[in-house]
Amino acid sequence: MLILFGAFDRHSFGDMLFAHIAKRLIPKRLIRDTQTVFAGLAARDLRAYGGHKVVALSSAPKGERVALLHVGGEILTCGAEEAAVMLGTRRALLGTDSQTPYVLGRETFACASSICFNAVGGASLDLSDTDLLNKLRSADHISVRDLQTHAALKEAGIDARLTPDPASLITELFDARAPAKRPYIAVQFSADYGDDATLERIASQLDRIDQHIVLFRAGAAPWHDDIDVYKRLLKHLKRAEVTLFDSLNIWDINTLIANSEAYAGSSLHGRIVAMAHGMPRANILHPESKKQSAYVKTWDASHPAGVVEIDDLQAALYASMQTDRNELRQQASELARLYQVNFAETLDALLPK
Repeated sequence: MLILFGAFDRHSFGDMLFAHIAKRLIPKRLIRDTQTVFAGLAARDLRAYGGHKVVALSSAPKGERVALLHVGGEILTCGAEEAAVMLGTRRALLGTDSQTPYVLGRETFACASSICFNAVGGASLDLSDTDLLNKLRSADHISVRDLQTHAALKEAGIDARLTPDPASLITELFDARAPAKRPYIAVQFSADYGDDATLERIASQLDRIDQHIVLFRAGAAPWHDDIDVYKRLLKHLKRAEVTLFDSLNIWDINTLIANSEAYAGSSLHGRIVAMAHGMPRANILHPESKKQSAYVKTWDASHPAGVVEIDDLQAALYASMQTDRNELRQQASELARLYQVNFAETLDALLPK
């Protein structure tokens, strides 16, 4: 049995994509000959949003013929309380006592044939967490998606390969191109930016953009994006050319980004998907999240727009839009190639021939 495990049991754009990408890259004969289970901490059916029907890990088999793949994401630093809030449940109902519940080792799957970590992140990794480090030491293969996580694990004596994020491959695997009716900028930001003073700063930047703006949500789980915050933003805007994109289907979101002129927002996967499509992009700084900066420094450091303060967003976005599109497409192709090479190594460790 093959268990694909991750935080795709909640509505998060990137996490929901990971499961699709992993399944597409595993040879069809292996999927056909091996029972494949999509597991999270909670049982959820997200097929209406382009996701999967997810089983709770507590109900998944844990026999010796189980191969377990952590499909990606910032799981190394996702604590139990945070996971419970994002799932809209109580800590006691997660089915595990672990403080890092999206990280599994042989304390849970003692007889697993293999346990692998694919392109995971932990930009604020706590090296004093011996339980977490012991889980990672029990793994058969680990790849991480940023230099900050890679350096931390190296300091702890844990070998890991450096690889781009799985969503780097989305253009290669899933066609999203469609003719846009009019040029637009795809804009997103999480509910953390929802106080009136911050909305006023965001509105000031968006008012300086001379193209149509489409506001979208890159996740609707708690602590992600909130359409009511966007509606409040409209009261601060002086411009009229703004559209609220209400679909939460991840393939609609992918298409929206792919056919935009550029992406601007707080979501790491908004940026990574824009990168994969060879699009200009700019992230706004989040005071409590290091993953955006860690990823940009690793894979997008030469791009003129990195992770910027809100008050610098319009200038950064316009600088990004001056970048040669052929260069952006070449970068996208190279990251996709690197990811495929590294996933092949992961697959060899997960399902040895």
